Amino acid sequence: MHGRLKIKTTAEQAAEKQKEREGKRKLYLGGVTKAFEKRSSGTHDEEGLKITAQLLAANPDAATLWNFRREILLALKGDDESWEKLLTGELAMVESCLMKNHKSYGAWHHRFWVMMNFPKPPWKAELSLCDKYLKLDERNCELYFFLVFHELQTVVEAVFTDPSDQSPWFFLRWLVNRQEKVPRMLQVGYVRYKGDSGLVICVFSQPVPQRAVPFIRLNGADSDETLIWYAPNDEDYSNVWVAELNLSSVEAHTISLIIDPSMTEMLNVGEGSTQAIEWVTTLEVGGEELSDTARSTLEEVKDNCVTLDELDPGNKWVLLTLVDVMWALDCHTHQKKIHSYLSQLQELDVLRNKYYADMKSKLAMETSLKQYRIVAEVGSKFELSGHSLTRITLSHLLASTASIDLSRNDLTSISPLSNLVACRKLILDDNQIQNLAPLAGLKALESLSLTHNKIQSLEQLKVLEGLSALTELNILPFQSVKCFLDVERLKLHLHKNLIT
Repeated sequence: MHGRLKIKTTAEQAAEKQKEREGKRKLYLGGVTKAFEKRSSGTHDEEGLKITAQLLAANPDAATLWNFRREILLALKGDDESWEKLLTGELAMVESCLMKNHKSYGAWHHRFWVMMNFPKPPWKAELSLCDKYLKLDERNCELYFFLVFHELQTVVEAVFTDPSDQSPWFFLRWLVNRQEKVPRMLQVGYVRYKGDSGLVICVFSQPVPQRAVPFIRLNGADSDETLIWYAPNDEDYSNVWVAELNLSSVEAHTISLIIDPSMTEMLNVGEGSTQAIEWVTTLEVGGEELSDTARSTLEEVKDNCVTLDELDPGNKWVLLTLVDVMWALDCHTHQKKIHSYLSQLQELDVLRNKYYADMKSKLAMETSLKQYRIVAEVGSKFELSGHSLTRITLSHLLASTASIDLSRNDLTSISPLSNLVACRKLILDDNQIQNLAPLAGLKALESLSLTHNKIQSLEQLKVLEGLSALTELNILPFQSVKCFLDVERLKLHLHKNLIT
C-alpha cells in the first residue's frame, strides 16, 4: 500500500548480505592478485604499501602479505630520519590491524620487526600499548613473544653486573629459549603403500589440532569430506597429520591445499609415482630468522660469555648460556663448540649427564636435518648412524622420507618414529630397543632391520603383524625373515633363533 514502509523479507535480507559479501570478496581477491603481481615483478613502491595495508586491515593473519610489506619497507629505506618516519607510520598501521584482531600473530610479529629496525626504538610508548592489550586479554601469547627481546636486553645488563648471581643467568636462558613461533605448515607429501592405496601427509613446525589442517581439493574437486585425518601418535595435537587417499596409479593427480585465502600449495603426483613431496615454507629447524637487533644482542651475549669462560672456566651457567645462545644463532655453524661445551657440562654436572647426552642427540639431529633438507629428493635416504643418539627429536621432519638409518646408536625409546609414515626402509641395528609398538602404524614399511637389539620373544614382534607391506624383517646378523605375512614361518624362525 502507498505510504507504508516496505519491510524486506528474511530471504531478501539474506540475498543482500550475500551480495555484499561477494562484492567484498571480489575486491579482496582483486587486491591480493595485484599485490602478488607486484611482488612477482619485484615492484616495491608506495602503492604496494597502500594495497597491503587495505588487505591486512581486513585480514591481519595473511602472512604472505606481511612478508611482502617488509620487502617494500626495506626497499624504501633511506637515511635514519626518513626511515624512522616510515617506521612510525608503520606502527600506526599495525595498531589499526590489531583493532581488528588483537591476537593476530602476523600483526605482532610485524610490529616486533618494526621495533627491532628502529634506530632508537620507542619502547616506553610501546610498553604502554602492550599493557593496554594485556588488560584486554592476559593470555595473549603473541604479545608475550613480542616482549621477550625487550626483556632480553635488560637482563643481559644484570647478568654481567654480577656473574656469580644465578637468578639472572636462569632468566637469561629462559628468554633465549623462549622463541616459540606460530605453527607453520612445513610440508605436504603423498606416499602409495599398496596398489592404489596411499596416504596424504601434512607436516607442521609445532603440534597443532586436526582443525589446523588445510582444506584439500583433489583434481579441482570442491570438497574433501571423504578425508579422515588422524595423528600417528594418537594425540590431539600433533606435528604430523595423515589421511587415507586412494589415487589411481595410471593417472596423474593434483592435490591442492588451501592454506589461507591468499595462499594455495600444489602437490603433483605423477602417473605411476609412489611418492611426492612439496615444501611449503623454508625449513628452519631451529626457528625463524632472527632480526638484526636480536642477532646483534645475542652475539653480544655470546662474546661476553666467552670472555667470562676464559676468566672463570668451569662456570656451569656460563657454559649453559653459551650453548643456548649459539644454538639460537645457528647450531650448524657452532656445532663443534656446542658439542664441546656439552661435554664439559657432562663432566661438571654429573647428575645431569643424561640430560646433556640428550642435548647432544638433539644437536646431531638438527644439524643433520638442515644438511639433509639441502640435498633431499623423493626417495632419498636420511642417515644418522653411529652418533651415540640417546633420543630422537624432530622426527616430524622425516615424515615423508623413504629410507632412514639410525643404526649404531644408544636408543632405548623409538616413540617419535610413529611419525615416519612414508618410510619404506628402516634400519635400527645396534641399539637398545625393546618396544616396537611405535612402528605398528607405518603402513608403507617394506624392510625393517633390528639386529643387535633387545628383541628376545615373539610377543615383541606381534605389534608388526598389521604391516601388510612388510616383506623383510632382519633380526639377527646375516639372517632375515622373508614374506612376513607367513606367520607360521615367522614363529618357527623366532622359536629357533630368539626364544630362550
